[in-house]
Amino acid sequence: DDLFIRHVQRVHAILKKHGKRTWIWDDMLENAGDEKLAELPRDIVMVAWHYCADYLDHDGFTGQFNNLHRRRDLRRYEKLGFDVLVAPWARGIENSLALTNVAREYRMRGGLQTIWGLQEMFLPSVLPAVALTGALWSQPDREPSLVLDEVLPRLFPSLEPVVLQAVRGALIEPLWYHFSA
Repeated sequence: DDLFIRHVQRVHAILKKHGKRTWIWDDMLENAGDEKLAELPRDIVMVAWHYCADYLDHDGFTGQFNNLHRRRDLRRYEKLGFDVLVAPWARGIENSLALTNVAREYRMRGGLQTIWGLQEMFLPSVLPAVALTGALWSQPDREPSLVLDEVLPRLFPSLEPVVLQAVRGALIEPLWYHFSA
């Protein structure tokens, strides 16, 4: 931990000297306790990318994002004064919806939509999640299902209403199964 913390501090100093801010994937700090996090400059941006926003309970330990220690890291970052971004994966809409809901509970700096793998970039399988995430984040007080109903016709303007409902159903059905199973 000490070597990593010193490395982050050094990189931070270099970037700050050039007028830049340090962003770090927060899983790199999963094993760091609050005392180690407290050694980091507060203008570092924590990017929380874990792909499960459920509050998990495992042997009496609860946490978000299925992190190693089952703790609510977003609460830790907020308490310590770090800016935080959530970074949902664009494969399906579940992660975008879940992380947007979690982000509403905290003081978030914003979000960063992630798409991993060249074979998935800009394919129809990721477009609904990218469009939905952008619309949700630019209209944070709107009901997600209403936003989705507005986003789909813009993505697929030539589809008949019944086909749009089928696309919507294909996107929502895994969510219903996940949360009710």
